[in-house]
Amino acid sequence: MFLQKISNLNVSTKLKSSFFIITLLTFILGAFSIYNLLEMSQITQKMYRHPFTVSNTVRDINSNIIAMHRSMKDVALSRNEIELENAITAVNKLEQKVIEDFNIVFERFLGDQSDVKYKYNMFIEWKKIRDEVITLVRQGNKKDAAEITKYKGAIYVKNLTSEMNDLIEFANNKAVTFFNHAQAEEKKSIYILMMLLVVILIFSIYISNKITTNIIFALNILSNGLDDFFSFLGSKSENISDIEYKNSDEFGQMIGTVNNNIAVSAKLHREINSLMEAVDKNIILSKTDEKGIITYVSEAFEEIMWLQKRRINR
Repeated sequence: MFLQKISNLNVSTKLKSSFFIITLLTFILGAFSIYNLLEMSQITQKMYRHPFTVSNTVRDINSNIIAMHRSMKDVALSRNEIELENAITAVNKLEQKVIEDFNIVFERFLGDQSDVKYKYNMFIEWKKIRDEVITLVRQGNKKDAAEITKYKGAIYVKNLTSEMNDLIEFANNKAVTFFNHAQAEEKKSIYILMMLLVVILIFSIYISNKITTNIIFALNILSNGLDDFFSFLGSKSENISDIEYKNSDEFGQMIGTVNNNIAVSAKLHREINSLMEAVDKNIILSKTDEKGIITYVSEAFEEIMWLQKRRINR
């Protein structure tokens, strides 16, 4: 029933509908491509804004912590008040930079925020050791200050940087997860795009073939019907019937008009044949060529000639 309704649609409607569907499928393909490009862009931004930013920032924190530890050595080894103040200033600047970097990590870290909080508090606790060293230096006890910096301070810095490396490892793992997800999305997108292309190609071929077949079928029916009609007019056949075409598209309308004309022409043809038969039976007619040789005589002429021949023979 559905296919019959489609067959009855006008050719122009079929063409417009087919073009609309193909355009719609192409639009869907384009929209899907844009969506996946945006998805890939978001994944790339996440990889940059979160795991990569966190890992790079934590590396900066570790570098600054190590630089702070070196400056604390300068504090312990300072020879005068100026060298001491310069070393303390360097430590404070680095400390401020580390705190700023921690704020970035707090903002971008995708794991448990308590892990970052623990590392941050551990960094803040380090200040007690640094203050103790500075106090000892100000008191002139540089030997104890150097010992604390060399052992207690160094061990604390080592543990602190080790803890910070855990954040780097987590960020790197998160980056790998994003990368794997991006690859999976890429493969999925390629597969879906290929499937959509195949569907569009198959549908386009089917529609083109269907419309072409319907047009050729209708033209063949019309051509064969006209051949039968002309054979009837040429007295090669005695009967003529309507051209059969079930669809109600433009070709159906055209063939309907042709059938009406065939019916009228066939009726006139039969009437003319009947008239010619009556003329042939009742009117004396003959036809000659250029040389005067008789080439045709009517049936009435033949009958008169037969009767005269019969009288002469009597």
